[in-house]
Amino acid sequence: MTSADTAQLGQFIRERRIAKGITLKQFSTGSGLGFTQLQKIETNKSTGVPYKKSLARISKALFLNKIESQKLYYLAGYEEALESVEMIALNSVERELIDEYRQLSAGQQRTVKGVVSTVLQMELDESSN
Repeated sequence: MTSADTAQLGQFIRERRIAKGITLKQFSTGSGLGFTQLQKIETNKSTGVPYKKSLARISKALFLNKIESQKLYYLAGYEEALESVEMIALNSVERELIDEYRQLSAGQQRTVKGVVSTVLQMELDESSN
């Protein structure tokens, strides 16, 4: 994971928390994670990415919908977030896209991830304005 990815993760979490009117203290209480730990994640001062269990707590405490939750895991570098999608809840186009992604070579998947990261950053930048 690059520092740019980590920055996107922290920015994503902070923006969602603020948009939902949740204070950092409330976020800490609701997630069961430490205030300082969450502050470090949001300000990109964490020494690594959160474990999946911590991301699940973050997602629940921020009331993230399915798409936002998947984005959270993706920004944390958990590529399988794309693979762990509940196929039942997806429409046929979404299922087809996921199946096509899984058939790509590692290099092609990296290219797709680069494009997705760029688009996500553009969305974050737009929502900040």
